[in-house]
Amino acid sequence: MVAPPHGQVIIRDDVLQGFAVRVTRGSISYIAECRVQGVNRRITIGRHGKWTPESARKEARRLLGLMAAGQDPMQEKKRSNPASITLGQAFEEYMSSKQFRKNSILSFNRVMAQSLGDWLSKPVTKITKNMVEERFTELSSGSKWGTSGKANANLTMQVLRAVLNYISLKYEVNGEGAHAEDH
Repeated sequence: MVAPPHGQVIIRDDVLQGFAVRVTRGSISYIAECRVQGVNRRITIGRHGKWTPESARKEARRLLGLMAAGQDPMQEKKRSNPASITLGQAFEEYMSSKQFRKNSILSFNRVMAQSLGDWLSKPVTKITKNMVEERFTELSSGSKWGTSGKANANLTMQVLRAVLNYISLKYEVNGEGAHAEDH
């Protein structure tokens, strides 16, 4: 088979609908393709050589079965990969994990939005000890209302620590970036 000079060529299997080989200039890969809940989903199984046609076809059957049942393997993979979970997603999971009092909900949401709003789209594994210490120092240095800011800094760190500990335990994240230090 001759690789295309640019782009890709997809060669579909005659027997298993949704199974194909994708050929690009640099690689040959096996894929499974199907509509899931109205969205066309193409999943790379793996490169030719690392996967035999038989093993790739078997994996394609499994993936196509999941997709036919309405499950999106890409979404499942994202949910099970702690490196892809943002602080905002972690906070949502934490807040939905148990019942909180109304004032706690309001307070936690305010802290996340005002004190950690710029971190909400950041993956939890990218939040380092140094970042946490710098944010604590910044928040403790005083507020625009003339207060010391220490109460807000402490509350922010308590909420952050609770969220990171929850996600760390739920997904068994064992990296330095997944844990907040006590202040």
